This record gives sequence, C-alpha cells and structure tokens, in this order.
Amino acid sequence: MQFRAEDKIVVLGKSECGKSNVCKTIQTLYRHKFIVDSADEYHGPEYTVFRDLNKLAEYLNQIYNQRPERISIVWKWYDHLNQDTIKEQIDIICHMVWNFQAIMFVLEEANDYCNPHYVPHWLGILQRKGRHRKIGTIITAQRPSELYKGLLSEVQKIYFGLLRTKNDVDWCHAYFDNVFNLRSLLVYEFYYFSDSEKKKVKFPLLNSGANYKVKKSKNVKNQT
Repeated sequence: MQFRAEDKIVVLGKSECGKSNVCKTIQTLYRHKFIVDSADEYHGPEYTVFRDLNKLAEYLNQIYNQRPERISIVWKWYDHLNQDTIKEQIDIICHMVWNFQAIMFVLEEANDYCNPHYVPHWLGILQRKGRHRKIGTIITAQRPSELYKGLLSEVQKIYFGLLRTKNDVDWCHAYFDNVFNLRSLLVYEFYYFSDSEKKKVKFPLLNSGANYKVKKSKNVKNQT
C-alpha cells in the first residue's frame, strides 16, 4: 500500500471493530498530524493535548515557521459542551488546520459532527481542497449511511470493518458495486479499497513489517 501526504482516507466499522487501531497504524507513516480525539483513545507523552481554542491557536502560530521534527497534536473535548458548541468549535479547528497547512488531519467518529444533510463548512473544505495545501485526512465512522455524502467524494482509500446494520451494509455495496460479507468480518479484519487495490487485511500491523510506504508529493513542506 502506498500513501501520499494529501491522501483522503476513511475507516468504517461498528464500535470496537478496530477502527482506531487502523487509524493509529496509518498515522505512524506521518510525522505531522492533528487528531480530534472524539472517543478518548489517545494518551501518552508523545501527544500535545489541547482543550482550549486560544491556547491551540497560540501553539500553531508558534510552530508554523519552525516546525518540530514531529507534531502530534490532540484535541479533546470538555465533557460539559453541548452539541451546538462542539459543531461551532470543530469548524474553527478545521479552519486552523487549513491555515496551518502540510499536516495529516485525523477526525475520529465523524458521525458526531456530520449527518446526511450537514457537514461543518471547513471540514468540507479540507476534504475538497486540502490537497492544494498538502493536507491529508483520516476519518473514522460507525455509520457510513448517516454521513454527509460529499464528505466521501474525494476519498482515495477506504477500510471497511465489521458492519451489521442493513442500511450501512447496503450503502457500502451500492457505493462500490461489490459484493462482500461485511457481517462476517472479525475484529481487526478490514476490506481495503483504493483506485488500484482490493484486498482483505488484518490489523494490528504496527510491528508486522507490512509493506506500507508514503510517497512524498512535490512541494510538501515538512510532512511525511
């Protein structure tokens, strides 16, 4: 599997099927990443964690011109925030990422922020135009049938994990016009689709020696 700095990647599957594991495996290929940790999955000294937008903006401005060798920013939500505030803040965060450029943006549990009729404005911009600023995205979701369709229009790589709800399975079949049994997948098993490959893969792969490569695009600034 070959990856590019500005790839748009989606990982789909029900809760506890291994989506975050796939997401974290792919992230190891990128030196600069910004993660929206919707399910409190990211812990450890390698992450720089923020919950305050002003402090986040100050940090991004501080490192914009002289970027560290590695950037692993994690955004976590305060428990007391209501849904309207979260929607407003995720849009601001996506706008900050757009301005920062040359980074992999990771959005865990996209169903928390989108529905079939709505996607935050700047998230849509990242998906449609992020490649021009060397911004890639990795999005995870449990319910593909309940995502905004435009969010997936620019995706190059999709991992399908265990799905059991009829609407979600039918959505996957219709979207790719392929027949496979998503209900039979085990935990950490995924079907992988790209423009050039179709295969069944087993995760975790962090220490497996899997043939993963990142192709560095022209003019990528301090990324991959």
